[in-house]
Amino acid sequence: MRPSLILGRFQPLTANHIAFIRQILAEGKPVVVGIFDTDKSPDNPYTWAERAQMVKQAFGASVLLLRVPHIAAICYGRDVGYGMRQVELADELPQISGTKVREHLFGKPVVAADGSIDVQVVGDRMHKAFVVGWLFVSERQRLAMASKGFWPRQIRGEDDEALPDRNNGEAIALIHSELTEVLECLRDGNPPDKDLPEFSGAEVQMADVIGRIMDLSAGRGWRVAEALLAKMEFNKTRPYKHGKEF
Repeated sequence: MRPSLILGRFQPLTANHIAFIRQILAEGKPVVVGIFDTDKSPDNPYTWAERAQMVKQAFGASVLLLRVPHIAAICYGRDVGYGMRQVELADELPQISGTKVREHLFGKPVVAADGSIDVQVVGDRMHKAFVVGWLFVSERQRLAMASKGFWPRQIRGEDDEALPDRNNGEAIALIHSELTEVLECLRDGNPPDKDLPEFSGAEVQMADVIGRIMDLSAGRGWRVAEALLAKMEFNKTRPYKHGKEF
């Protein structure tokens, strides 16, 4: 089967890019990702190799990477043997602009007239960068979990009702079990993790909790990162210990 070509700068690769590529892969077609070989600049902060690594981390050998000159236009005549089409993404997918991502990640802090840094503006940018990072890492986590069989419908065909969807109760129970593992590590004195000895057992098991939360929230389109920031702001208005004993 002839492959589909997806072109872009991917400065950086976002959750929308990942969803776009995944949607083409779900059609059962080979995918070639053409990454423009842009000169490094404020608008293009990542090298070609860095962006290629982002795609590799998200998709592994599922896609073929192609180094493409930073072209200005795609020109073709009639009956050239291939077509061009627009792919519509799900309405609920967060609309992420690569330009906005770069502004949040690389924008200079706003400096007031007296030379001080506007802490509020810097904080807002860091929050936005956190949301963007959460979306990217969550989608990578969901893809990894799908490759291990946890999302059979989404990895092999989202429209195939014959394939089972992820069971919410099971996914939440697995989050519970990872929290129990954190407690067990602490009860045993929190020794180094058996698989990642550079970290303590509690650190790794807590990471598993977050990974499973990311997996489920990405698969369901839940805006967990945004909700976390909103809840933090709300909690500032609550009384000491939120009005409770503990």
